[in-house]
Amino acid sequence: MVPSSSAPRPQVSISRTLGIALLTAVCGLALGVVLHLATSFLDKNGPAIGPLAFNGNGALVVPFCIGPIMLIIGVVILAMRRAFMAMVAFVIGLIAGFIALGSLLGPL
Repeated sequence: MVPSSSAPRPQVSISRTLGIALLTAVCGLALGVVLHLATSFLDKNGPAIGPLAFNGNGALVVPFCIGPIMLIIGVVILAMRRAFMAMVAFVIGLIAGFIALGSLLGPL
């Protein structure tokens, strides 16, 4: 006999769901600020190794390469847990941390 894949899932309370969403939003904010600070640090002090340089426009590798990788990893982890409200909170937190809070902190 094959077990049914539609077994009842345990109910999760709304307070736990909101708590997880708030925690992931705060983590997204923190990662966004770290991403902004790393970009501004590399913009000013980035290393140059031969023809490769991370200063100036080379610092854009951080938000355009590392940023989407962080976003995908976070969303996949939350999707595996079926925390869909937390996924939305993480994405909003990451974007807000990079743009809003990062610009408030200003360049280093």
